Amino acid sequence: MTTQMINESVTERHLQARIGARRRAEHVLQRAVLLPKDERMILEEIFRHGSSMAEVAEATGLPVRTLHRRVRTMLARMDSDLFLFVARHEKIIPPAARPTARRVALHGQSLRSVARETGASLHRVREHMRAVHTLANLL
Repeated sequence: MTTQMINESVTERHLQARIGARRRAEHVLQRAVLLPKDERMILEEIFRHGSSMAEVAEATGLPVRTLHRRVRTMLARMDSDLFLFVARHEKIIPPAARPTARRVALHGQSLRSVARETGASLHRVREHMRAVHTLANLL
């Protein structure tokens, strides 16, 4: 292999990596519209505007490690089957369970915090999520 061929190969791999990263960023931003505003703004700053984690951490007042953890958690949540199910099929979820499904699957809240905020019992919140999981497994 000549030096020119190696350089062309490296350039091609670099281009393909950038295209893949851009596709991933667009994918993240499409799903981010379903997140709470503060989380959506963080992901937009990173994936749309190209800000570094350090820049976003400074702007939000969060330690960089905390921001890294939160971003990883958000990305994992958006890639989960439950997130996709609730996002795509919210209308078939029983009306009583929809707010719980949104808070747990889309916003990442714990069952206990949903129960506390809604005034529902933890048992009721678990029953709502059991119904959502059952529907998700049927489709």
